[in-house]
Amino acid sequence: MNRQIIKILRTLPAVILLVSISSVMLMVISRHVKIEVTSLNEISIPTDETEVPPLIITAFPRTKYSKTIPTIPIETTTLGNATVKPRVLFDEIINPHPYRYKRIPSRVCKSTGNQVHPRLLILVKSNVFQIGHRMAIRATWGNFTNSSIQIAFLLGDSPLITSFTKMEYDLYEDMVQEDFMDEYKNNTLKTIMGFNWAVSDCSQAKFVLFVDDDYYVNIPLLLDLIENITESEDENVFIGFKYEHAVVRRKKESKWYVSTDEYPNKHWPPYISGGSMLLSMDVVKEISKTFPHVKQIFIDDVYLGIVAEILNITLTHDKRFEVKYVPEKLDTLITSHDYGSPNVLVHEWNIDDDEDDAISTVEQNSRT
Repeated sequence: MNRQIIKILRTLPAVILLVSISSVMLMVISRHVKIEVTSLNEISIPTDETEVPPLIITAFPRTKYSKTIPTIPIETTTLGNATVKPRVLFDEIINPHPYRYKRIPSRVCKSTGNQVHPRLLILVKSNVFQIGHRMAIRATWGNFTNSSIQIAFLLGDSPLITSFTKMEYDLYEDMVQEDFMDEYKNNTLKTIMGFNWAVSDCSQAKFVLFVDDDYYVNIPLLLDLIENITESEDENVFIGFKYEHAVVRRKKESKWYVSTDEYPNKHWPPYISGGSMLLSMDVVKEISKTFPHVKQIFIDDVYLGIVAEILNITLTHDKRFEVKYVPEKLDTLITSHDYGSPNVLVHEWNIDDDEDDAISTVEQNSRT
């Protein structure tokens, strides 16, 4: 038996195991967790082309953004052309979050063992299977020694990878994880988890950056943005790439399909791309408090846009929160989306480091 055949036979068990794991993973990923939504049958929807504002859907009165949650009307309320019956539609809590923490970070915020409160808290939304993305972030833009900046990863759960997740957590202790299934349809659950954890365990942070694990983040530019926000503007900050007049997808084959029962409008309210967004902690707190009272939409950034509309929070567009990957502009963008693979991120990071070292060397030589 020649060496090639022996080599194939030795690797065969590993290949069989990998195929088996992949098959099980595909079965789990193909499952969809059904998200319960409140029927809107009790709302008389106008028959003309006038859109129903978000306040109709949630039965919140429109109020100026304040430090308190708007009062939910108890009696039947007439708003425009629609009649809202709050007590028929829902109790005061219509969007409960019954999930339990499996893991929370240590040494990220002062309440969890860090010596100081971070000024900037970075929460990375990551699929539990994307270990490579998290490792690449820890080795590149997420690797900083400034104690005023802290990072944590937001994960759902999967029984297929529990042992690996535990090993990763034991090594880094930088993950927030609850026991809902980690899949695309549960992105809003992950976002709610992140907001709630930031408020409960890290409320002294001034700013929170929510970012997906396939983004490149330019930390120096992000810090420059924060420094340019004056003391008087430290509140009511919600910045990112803003979408306006986005059409609600009604074709059932669309990844972002939403029925008219879930949301009757033709267009979404303005919203910030959920891939990367900077918020001040006061806004995080107000949104977190409001989540239980607003019917959930599985598209997390759209859902945040609905909540922001209810609270009259101003959304600020900044084109430097790029929704595409533009490698030639990484030095001028705060965030850039979809770098491809962890290897690409590490490669781009190493190129930037080499260029910085070369510039530093030139500057030093020019002084001598």
